[in-house]
Amino acid sequence: MRIAVLLLPLAGLLPAADDTGKAELGKLKGTWQRVSAEVNGKKANPMELEKTFLIIEGDRYTLQTPDGVRKGTLKIDPSKSPKQIDIVSAGGPNKGKTLHGIYELKGATLRYCVAEPGKDRPTEFTGKAGSGCGLFVSKRME
Repeated sequence: MRIAVLLLPLAGLLPAADDTGKAELGKLKGTWQRVSAEVNGKKANPMELEKTFLIIEGDRYTLQTPDGVRKGTLKIDPSKSPKQIDIVSAGGPNKGKTLHGIYELKGATLRYCVAEPGKDRPTEFTGKAGSGCGLFVSKRME
């Protein structure tokens, strides 16, 4: 109890987890062109990749593909290792479902891996057959 009382005044000096998440979302903001995708062992067609864009604005995303447009929300936790992302689609086959995933941002490359709805969060970046996961890599557009 004494430790909690002593640390309470310091709490205002530390960045809130939510502030860290907002700052990290700011790093993800922008338009990303997909350069590779592999879902449960199936690799995406390069011609489709050229026409697939992920647009992130705050905690909202728009995914433009040759098959149409999907929108939804993102929730991230950059304090975890690997960093965690939860994606909730507002439409399509995963409407209202949460896809649990992990992500990595290195320079102008965003890599994220998500499990099928209802499955455990992946622990590694893989989209190989039998993984039940999709691995997506995108490059920031300038």
